[in-house]
Amino acid sequence: GPELLVCVGPLALYYMHDPERMCLEARTLSIGLGMSGVAQQCFCIFGNMIISALKGHNKNEFLELGWEIGRYFDSGFHDRVKAILDGAYRSKPSFRLDSDGDVCDTIESVIWAFDSTSNFKEGLLRVMELGGCSESAGSLFGLLAGSYYGWNGIPDNWIRVLARQQAIKSVAERLWRASLSSLY
Repeated sequence: GPELLVCVGPLALYYMHDPERMCLEARTLSIGLGMSGVAQQCFCIFGNMIISALKGHNKNEFLELGWEIGRYFDSGFHDRVKAILDGAYRSKPSFRLDSDGDVCDTIESVIWAFDSTSNFKEGLLRVMELGGCSESAGSLFGLLAGSYYGWNGIPDNWIRVLARQQAIKSVAERLWRASLSSLY
């Protein structure tokens, strides 16, 4: 289900300089987890969005860059994935977004909250207010928004109560260094 999408975060960080490899690894992971073809595509576009955030692209570029991932799928994108990349969520009122659904529904709600807010706190609260499987949606929002806003973009009082924050930072720094060393 959607909670498995959190696995794409470390892949995106490690392969941030090789989006094709990230997509290949994300597809392999999602196939191993028994996910559908459309879920595999969601894994790849979400991973690509995280890479875009890490590289400092602006929000408007995220979805445009997502289309590039389509070349890794022989049959092209599924209609549901096309609708996400086309920004169809922008015309939906929030009550129609479903974070309790499948991978596409959850990704759509996360992207909607990220796109319609201007900071980590506001976006996380917005996606959590959708109800449903808000833990998964909140975790995924944290991956994307954390990649975009950085550690300093997360409210200090939230950081202070974060369990194992040093371990989290350590793993992220090691993945970052490994990503950089893979360039050579």
